[in-house]
Amino acid sequence: MNARVERDEAIEAVGEAADRASPDWTERACNAIQAFARNRWPESFLIEDVRAANCIEPPHDGRAWGAAAQLASRRGMIVRAGFAPAKSSHLSPKPVWRAA
Repeated sequence: MNARVERDEAIEAVGEAADRASPDWTERACNAIQAFARNRWPESFLIEDVRAANCIEPPHDGRAWGAAAQLASRRGMIVRAGFAPAKSSHLSPKPVWRAA
């Protein structure tokens, strides 16, 4: 299996688990990301910035934010604007987003 398929399946599984723990969490987080992005326009942001804004209750697993970000991206709510180090992951590069 190719690495992208494995990544996408893992993101989907974590999102589904978040939705089982808190119904529609991924959908609500996707909408929170869109609202955050619109309020920040034209600035870009990391998902950790959305998390820090406390605009939705945290998921049972922090990785579920990836599922919400992917959903917002697929829906055209946000677009990738590069990469930046994230404090929440020991400064590893994470996608930078902006409102679409």
